[in-house]
Amino acid sequence: STVWWTKDSKSIAQVQRSAGDNSIVSLAIMQAGQKDQGTYDCCIKNSYGKLTTEFNLTAEVLKQLTSH
Repeated sequence: STVWWTKDSKSIAQVQRSAGDNSIVSLAIMQAGQKDQGTYDCCIKNSYGKLTTEFNLTAEVLKQLTSH
């Protein structure tokens, strides 16, 4: 399987996964700020198909994250 992330449709990371690897896939943004706002997509593709999920990092989300 191939897992990749995009931000505003631009590729930012990619990882190859082996069959049977059930570990968690994540993207960490250290010290997220205004420059990190945008639409993030995480996609996974293998012989069974492709799945994509989207997350919109907004100023409101950043405010909530920094308050924790």
